[in-house]
Amino acid sequence: MKLVHAFTATTLMFVSALSFASGLTFADLDSNDDAQISQEEASVNMQLSAQFSALDLDKNKLLSSSEFSNFKL
Repeated sequence: MKLVHAFTATTLMFVSALSFASGLTFADLDSNDDAQISQEEASVNMQLSAQFSALDLDKNKLLSSSEFSNFKL
């Protein structure tokens, strides 16, 4: 029975994380409202962090809204 509860809890956390990740907007991530997303701000999402360097086309270590628009889950 404990295994069922553990599986259910894990599944719910996974689904919740996916829902959170898919609902992220540029404004949500730009916590200091400077119209750019830093690597620190991006770190709240594992997938965005993993893609950060590829998305940062001008290699200034910041994502503009146009660079962020290429982010894919």
